[in-house]
Amino acid sequence: MPFALGTDTGGSISIPAAWCGVFGFRPSTGAWPSGGLVPLSHTRDTVGVIGNSLETVQAVHAIVRMSTGAMSEPLSGEKIRIGIPRADSPHIDALDPKVAEVWQQCLAVLENCTVIELVNVRIDELHRLESTCGAVIEMHEIYHDLGSYLQQLPDPVRYEWLLEQVVREEVRYFLEESLRFRGREGEYRGALRSRRILQECYRDLFTRRRLSGILFPTTPMVAPLLEAAKGSANSDPFEVFARGTRNLNPGSVAGQPVVTIPMGRTTTGLPVGVSLEGAWGADESLIRVARMMSTELSR
Repeated sequence: MPFALGTDTGGSISIPAAWCGVFGFRPSTGAWPSGGLVPLSHTRDTVGVIGNSLETVQAVHAIVRMSTGAMSEPLSGEKIRIGIPRADSPHIDALDPKVAEVWQQCLAVLENCTVIELVNVRIDELHRLESTCGAVIEMHEIYHDLGSYLQQLPDPVRYEWLLEQVVREEVRYFLEESLRFRGREGEYRGALRSRRILQECYRDLFTRRRLSGILFPTTPMVAPLLEAAKGSANSDPFEVFARGTRNLNPGSVAGQPVVTIPMGRTTTGLPVGVSLEGAWGADESLIRVARMMSTELSR
């Protein structure tokens, strides 16, 4: 199959695409229909696509969007301005050396591209704001959204029963945390207010700096081994989850579209991905910019 559909709440399209050396597209939240999903967080959930090429990804997106009557947004003829995080940004400052090396090679290629202008941007505030709202929103909504879905099944299932069946420690932790957040309505409303400020920060950044996208390594690490050495950073599933989703969390909470592109491989042959995050609603132009960038990176 040239593509597969999937769901993304906090990186479940982008991360496997990056770690497998293929392409991923998480549309603007709300841009694709979401009927029929097993929900986790209605604020963050979206359907997306993993594909063997951006031509395939673009074709799938076009078919889905035709069903909603959406019109594509043309690119201007100006030089394409791409924001890149400063070296001390949370997106960059904790990269594994192997990922950092491939990232620098990627920047060197793009700096020599005549149609792209790389622009250093300070985006620490995006991480700070996400840290005040992302987990609260997700934890509160998992219990209510997933619990409601389970109750509407032909044979209803209690949330607590599902929790009892969970084997994986990290999955059990999130379901238990969600159970504890179920009645924290005031905290949840505050988190939604913080999310609106986060969205405003994204809008201001794209408008003020005239950006067509923000580029960053999809994850700070390569895919961990299934049997990692005991005591290593990649042996703890909680650490892998936290590090793996780190760079994607702000955009996933704000609802930004993102395209993941193979960036290269480490000296040991493991794929490294780069993600191009766009302005909300600019999905079609973001894919076209990503296609051009992918062509440059594959030369």
